[in-house]
Amino acid sequence: MRSLTLAAMTVAALTVGVAHANVTENVDLTYSYNSTFVGTIVCTDDFSSIISVNGILNGYDSSINGWQGPGPFDPITADNAVSPILNYSPDPTTLFFAQLPDSTQLNWVDFGYSYNSSGITLSSVYNDVDNGETLLSGSVTPVSAPEPGTLTLFALGLFGLVVTRRRWTMSASIA
Repeated sequence: MRSLTLAAMTVAALTVGVAHANVTENVDLTYSYNSTFVGTIVCTDDFSSIISVNGILNGYDSSINGWQGPGPFDPITADNAVSPILNYSPDPTTLFFAQLPDSTQLNWVDFGYSYNSSGITLSSVYNDVDNGETLLSGSVTPVSAPEPGTLTLFALGLFGLVVTRRRWTMSASIA
């Protein structure tokens, strides 16, 4: 039993650092005509491309190209698995860009960013709507989720408690 437990712990410890999860970020952007984009983006674990986006572009209507003023809204939902998102990197080490279209392809959000160890930083270029409305302000904040390694360590801890409790119960019944 002891060797089986040791083997299970060794295998789990070796696989803790192997899993890579995609990164989900909340995005809140305000543009020059007072339109806004609020939603979430999912990036690859190295932030080199956007896999999916789900948000609302306020001030735009999905049936008409261009800014319509306060009131209308245009859902921007894209998934790389269904329809490829245009991901481009003029400098693969410092700058990334993605074009996030609505379902009718009439309106889109251009999203430019860079990434370092402190997180995503919005770029001063490649951030606009329909190539005309420029970004005034914005924020990108991570959505917290436990790392796969954390869940593995938690499961190992529970397993250890069960084994310890079982041994304690068995030794108490023998005595």
